Amino acid sequence: MKVYFIISTFLLVTLSCITDSIKEISVKDLKKVLTSKNEKVQLVDVRTKEEYQKERIQNSVLIDIKNENFEELVDRELNKNEPVYLYCKSGKRSSSAFRVLKKKGFKKVFSLEGGIVNWKSNH
Repeated sequence: MKVYFIISTFLLVTLSCITDSIKEISVKDLKKVLTSKNEKVQLVDVRTKEEYQKERIQNSVLIDIKNENFEELVDRELNKNEPVYLYCKSGKRSSSAFRVLKKKGFKKVFSLEGGIVNWKSNH
């Protein structure tokens, strides 16, 4: 009986981790999304204002993950029912933002693989 409990607990923890794993999107696939007419695109840069002003992906909006009001800005600016595509410099901050959005109930959230660095080298 004890063994079954341990195995059940292990599976529960493992499966919950899988569902929270970061969904990354490649540069190639994001380009397809951005040129598609069938989908409303919510492209979010989670870097700082200074980084955003230097360079950004066209038609993205800035919601700085380091802003103390990040969650409030997400609620105000984004639609939970539409896909959200996040990016930062290399993928670390957008992964953090991904977790926040998933916790807030967003269903379709993607993080740009390798961030804007990867975007620039493949664009």
